[in-house]
Amino acid sequence: MDSEPPWNSWYKAALASLALRLAIQPRCKAVPGGPDWPSIESWARLNESTEGRLLRPPPPGAVCHPGQATYNAAECPLVRSAWSIYEFHGADPVSSALNTWNNDSCLPEAADPCRNRGYPVVVINATTSQHVKLGVDFARKYNVRLIVKSTGHDFLGRSVAPNSLSIWAHHLKGMTFHDSKLDPLGQVVVGGQVETISGSSHYGTAADQVLEMEIVTPNGDMVVANECRYRDLFWAMRGGGASTFGIMTSVTIKTFPSPRMNSLDLGITTTNLQNPYIFDMVAYVLSQFLTLGDRGMTGYSTFFSSLPNPLNGGLTTIAGLTMTAALLNSSSLEITTWPGRFEILSIPDAYKPFYDWYILHKDRTVAGTDGLLGSRFLGAEAFRRFAYGGAGAVFMVGGKGVRGARPRGGGHVISPAWRKSSVLAETFLTFPPLKPAARRAALNHLNYNIEALRQLDPDSGAYQNEVHPEEPDWKNQFWGSNYERLAFIKKLVDPEDVLWCIPYVGNELWHQADSQLCRR
Repeated sequence: MDSEPPWNSWYKAALASLALRLAIQPRCKAVPGGPDWPSIESWARLNESTEGRLLRPPPPGAVCHPGQATYNAAECPLVRSAWSIYEFHGADPVSSALNTWNNDSCLPEAADPCRNRGYPVVVINATTSQHVKLGVDFARKYNVRLIVKSTGHDFLGRSVAPNSLSIWAHHLKGMTFHDSKLDPLGQVVVGGQVETISGSSHYGTAADQVLEMEIVTPNGDMVVANECRYRDLFWAMRGGGASTFGIMTSVTIKTFPSPRMNSLDLGITTTNLQNPYIFDMVAYVLSQFLTLGDRGMTGYSTFFSSLPNPLNGGLTTIAGLTMTAALLNSSSLEITTWPGRFEILSIPDAYKPFYDWYILHKDRTVAGTDGLLGSRFLGAEAFRRFAYGGAGAVFMVGGKGVRGARPRGGGHVISPAWRKSSVLAETFLTFPPLKPAARRAALNHLNYNIEALRQLDPDSGAYQNEVHPEEPDWKNQFWGSNYERLAFIKKLVDPEDVLWCIPYVGNELWHQADSQLCRR
């Protein structure tokens, strides 16, 4: 019989100790106007200690609402036109990319209500690790809900919350090369296809490249974690979930020589409504992803039932995908076409350095909408079945680089399903703002779509950052057998739950009642 993992007994002891602490701690986080909310003098001292970095920003949409302090009829059209741009929300101290998570509380439309209830109350515009530490210490001392925002590229509402103190890390920036031979123009880091995220499949995930982190823990300690020091924390921080174990203020990460990029934009269309090969063509091209991914290919593909035809204004039935692929080997681009009446729109090109390719192909997804997203990793066999009956989006985030990654410190904290997957299948649903029934209908529809993917590969998992917000069995779906160790580390570094967000480690201990965060 296998012996009990060492953290099991520690975890049980930590839970017993936690129960004693909870008995004397407040049941809910403090809220403005409540008896335990920090005094004006307390906030003033925090502002002084952070060198005047405290902000009390209004919602960005308030400029469009007469009666609001920041109402500005001339500025409103500018805000309204920028509302769909990710960078606009990233540059604002409280805004988020999706309206969903601030509950449509202040959209840039004068006819809609405008309240501050969906946004943080106070923001620390942090530019140093010390600013972050002071914010963490303040939130812990006064039992104030604490959140962290960097760019606001967030599909689960972790970077915005009511009645909270927010640490805005957007200006906590800087870069240093530790080897003078590294030319910034000749090196790349593992990243995503959008300016506000990171991830890749050729060398492994971004978390696999981390060598060292500077972290402010929920206890207020400033530590340097790596494979030798604070090893459990180092392990948990690389895939254990955002706003959970600490706030990273600095990271040392591996770089790689900038490759020559061979890129292919591929579109497959047909206007023949009776074409019997429509979904066969889609499935055939998608089936090539398994082989292409192992050759070093990455890409994002989306396929639709119809799209506007720019030539005649009518509808063109689409049977296929639009794919942007970045490769190291041009021979990987060879795709044999399926017979039938299709237009193959293929635009190959080569770029060097990588940045030239990135500027043209970075993700330009529209922000400022109400929407919900769900995802599922699919292994090879499940993907083959999905390819012959699915529709939506498929991202090539698996492959040999992810399967064979050897991150520092040992172990793989990200979902074991990701390590063995071929692709990530996703679906995103939008709904009109300020309509609770429409939101619930979208949530149900999303669950219906994702359930089909769950049944395709019951032993797989979901991507924790782009997931159904009510994902069942989320502990196992995101981390599998790693969850128990993560839960122990969470209690070790954050016994008072200074950091909390959904649907992450320790989530089950709290719930948001109206706009207040309370213990279950």
